[in-house]
Amino acid sequence: MEYLTEERAFFSQTLYKKALECASTSHKEQKTPHGYPYLHHVTSVAMEVMAMLTAEHPSFDEANVALQCALLHDVLEDTQTSEEELKSYYGLDTKVIEGVKALTKDKTLPDKKAQMKDSLERLLL
Repeated sequence: MEYLTEERAFFSQTLYKKALECASTSHKEQKTPHGYPYLHHVTSVAMEVMAMLTAEHPSFDEANVALQCALLHDVLEDTQTSEEELKSYYGLDTKVIEGVKALTKDKTLPDKKAQMKDSLERLLL
């Protein structure tokens, strides 16, 4: 059986596992509105990103950033994990942290529609 090497892979399994560990630790016992472990939600988002990656064929680095952001997109918004912890404890790349910050809704905005608009604008930057 031939194993996939980093050079031939779509994304880094090591970076995926690191982000998954961070999401799992950060979301701990959180549940979705349907009562599933919150990790169910973030891995579903990551699966959607994987589907997009197969269609878009981004670079290896872009794929890694996208997948890590998918797994971590709610960490700053919905948990006690800080940006500093993402940097120091998990050693995440600056691009990943900036992506997660862009995906984090600004709760000072008046409603969900304004929060989403702001988040999408920051993502485009």
